Amino acid sequence: MTSRGACSPVSPLLLASVFLMVASAIMANADEKEKPTNAKRRLSDAECREIADLSAVLINKQEEPFERVEAARKLARPGAHIYSLPALLAVLRDSKDTPDVRVAAAYSITFVEDLSVIDEMIELTADGDHNVAHDTNFQLFNLTNGKIGAGDLVDRDPANAKRVALYKKWKAWWKYNRATAVLDWDNKGMP
Repeated sequence: MTSRGACSPVSPLLLASVFLMVASAIMANADEKEKPTNAKRRLSDAECREIADLSAVLINKQEEPFERVEAARKLARPGAHIYSLPALLAVLRDSKDTPDVRVAAAYSITFVEDLSVIDEMIELTADGDHNVAHDTNFQLFNLTNGKIGAGDLVDRDPANAKRVALYKKWKAWWKYNRATAVLDWDNKGMP
């Protein structure tokens, strides 16, 4: 593992925002009155620190890819907290990041169990990296109990045309079904 004090290609602003987000979560949790969803449940200080530590490893490109994948996997646990989203999204949105790390983040994001992740996942079905697009489609296919994408799961279309068509199908489906969709958050699997 690299030293946490070393300079990294991660934006200091992004890293600071992850830590501020976790600190805000601790303070916000103290004021919550209603019973939160799993993704928004109250966190202990230790859980907040763990999310911050794992997030820091995940977004630090100086860490070894296998360590970053492991951090993403540890963020992927039943009832994962919404506060893990900034780091997962930062990795997913960085098309120049290591494909294995992005695939692990695509898998991990499904554990957050919040509808906000579906929009992000749909965007990734047209990703330029086949593995990210394929695995995200696979996770959406599972979450929706096979509503779209069955025939496209193994497509390695180098021209990206089928991925774009699939993206449009998912986008239209989600626009129409967003308010009524029943997602199977327990139906996760590795492609």
